Amino acid sequence: MKQEMGKIDITPRWEELSPLLIEWLETGKPEQKKLGREEVKRIAELAQALVDYTKSHPELRVVKCKHCGKVQVVKSIDKSMGELIAWTCTHCLEQNDCKNEEAKK
Repeated sequence: MKQEMGKIDITPRWEELSPLLIEWLETGKPEQKKLGREEVKRIAELAQALVDYTKSHPELRVVKCKHCGKVQVVKSIDKSMGELIAWTCTHCLEQNDCKNEEAKK
């Protein structure tokens, strides 16, 4: 029986890349500035696709964890009301209460 090798995801996170992109745009060489502008445009397209997708799926909410600050998409349990009462962060595993604040659509 052939055993598959495990895969390691080395894709950098946008939070980690943003300081580099900012530096490139502010003080970089012309080719760095060009790459930085192209990457910002690509990120904007991805962000818009997420916004459009969540608008077309009312059970989904884009939320930010009060504990670790990570942004994620969560699914509302109550599809009929579309309300999100509480959710657990997949990053820090902390419970977030949404009673006093509105989740973004």
